[in-house]
Amino acid sequence: MNQEAFGPLSYMVAQKPCISLYINTSYVRPVPCSQSLITVEVVVKEKTKKFLFMDGEARNAEGKLVATATTQMMVVGE
Repeated sequence: MNQEAFGPLSYMVAQKPCISLYINTSYVRPVPCSQSLITVEVVVKEKTKKFLFMDGEARNAEGKLVATATTQMMVVGE
């Protein structure tokens, strides 16, 4: 879970390009290479004129938490 999850959501929310100021990921349990399904959920915790703060969770096929992440994105563009 990284820019592939946070990036598209940030653009949808801000309607402008955004850049990552930081992404912090914590891995809770391993995910075997044979694991074919990972579900990622990302939520916007706060939005200001210049910044987005988001949290994310990744879960395996059994619904067990495998990773958490937080990010701060800066809105750029016009």
